This record gives sequence, C-alpha cells and structure tokens, in this order.
Amino acid sequence: DIWQYDKIITDGSNVNRWQTMVDPHDPKYAAMVRYAEGVCRAVGIKYGLGHCEIKAKWDEQKQRWFDPCMIEIGARLAGGRKAIMASKTVP
Repeated sequence: DIWQYDKIITDGSNVNRWQTMVDPHDPKYAAMVRYAEGVCRAVGIKYGLGHCEIKAKWDEQKQRWFDPCMIEIGARLAGGRKAIMASKTVP
C-alpha cells in the first residue's frame, strides 16, 4: 500500500495535516514503487513485509511523482495505526 501525507512545519515541528491511502497501480506512483522495490531488494527484504518511507518531487506537467529519495527502510509493518486503517480500506 502507499500512503500520501501532507506535512507542514509549524513552530519548528512537523505537523501531519492529512494522510490518505492511494492506488499503488496508478502510473503516477510508478517511479516510487520501482524505487521502493529496488531498495527492499538492496537491503535483503525478499519475502514478507517492508516499510519504506520515501520523499519525491511532483511534476505538475506530467502529473506524476519523480526523483524518489529514501528516508527509512525496515522489514516490518508501518508504524502507528496504518495496519488497522489499511484493513478497513482494503477488501
């Protein structure tokens, strides 16, 4: 699954204004999916779960994300309530 966030800096702290689950098969996320798969393979995550946090730039003209940069990688579920929220949104 892919979660998109909107974060701002307020009084020196990152504030998560909203987050939503997006379709990983949507072509605008293709560069990020390929990048995350490559990072998982590079650190030895072949089977099971991998949590990969990535930042990328948005190309308004092409309507797609590009130039991904890894923030975090782990052989685990995403933190917080992501697993619970995902179970409620994915049939």
